[in-house]
Amino acid sequence: MKTTRKEIIIFKAPAEDGDKNGEDAYKVTLEEAGFTAHIVPVLTFEFFDLDRLRTKLQCPEEYSGLIFTSPRTVKAVALSLEGKTPSHLGWRNAYVVGETTRNVLQRELTMEGKGSNTGHAVALAEFILSEMQGAEGNHLPLLYPCGTLSVEPGGDRLSGALAVGGIHLDPVPSYRTCPHPDIEQNLRAITKKGLPEMVAFFSPSGVRFAVPVFQKLGIDLAALKIVAIGPTTEASLKTAGLTVWTTAEKPTPQHLTKAIIEHL
Repeated sequence: MKTTRKEIIIFKAPAEDGDKNGEDAYKVTLEEAGFTAHIVPVLTFEFFDLDRLRTKLQCPEEYSGLIFTSPRTVKAVALSLEGKTPSHLGWRNAYVVGETTRNVLQRELTMEGKGSNTGHAVALAEFILSEMQGAEGNHLPLLYPCGTLSVEPGGDRLSGALAVGGIHLDPVPSYRTCPHPDIEQNLRAITKKGLPEMVAFFSPSGVRFAVPVFQKLGIDLAALKIVAIGPTTEASLKTAGLTVWTTAEKPTPQHLTKAIIEHL
């Protein structure tokens, strides 16, 4: 099957970073740069145990701050508080991974997140360690709303990186990650007339859910240029036996587009 140059499939969660018209920001940015981009939603999320999260959020004096590593963590807090915000409860300190999470935090919870220029968990940990060095109350843990994957063995790089500097997390699993029911249908429709030159993966979960669909459809991923968003996803692709063509340093439309252009 022939491949189409400058065409890319992006496997990611449904858009939480769209423009004012609701379009996915990654699709918009890539198409402005001359690419044809297809967004295939690869994940869905189920929230649970929000009462436990709400109880912990009502005790800001027991923590040195909050950590948000994805828009889903912001959503979990918003759902648990039912219209209130952490600021109403006395929270003043929040850290985030990435611009998208920062924007969602501002929109949903009217909070400012520090560290948004960090593109992955380890970089955020380094920022937090620098920020909290010698700060009052830094012996208190950080409240960490997260997904179930983060508390699985080897699933979380953030807690280990922070523990080296004596900062600890209180993880509160509040959502689980599930495969999107339409992955196969959407991939069939896109590849009906040919294959894209590139495919991009946003997360280890996306790799885990999408790669078997390629295998089921008889599509050889090794024949395509594989793009990773961040080092964790890159490692997951390599573990799956795939060669990564290029890796975007941070999870932003600009960094993804830049990484691709530089390797064409």
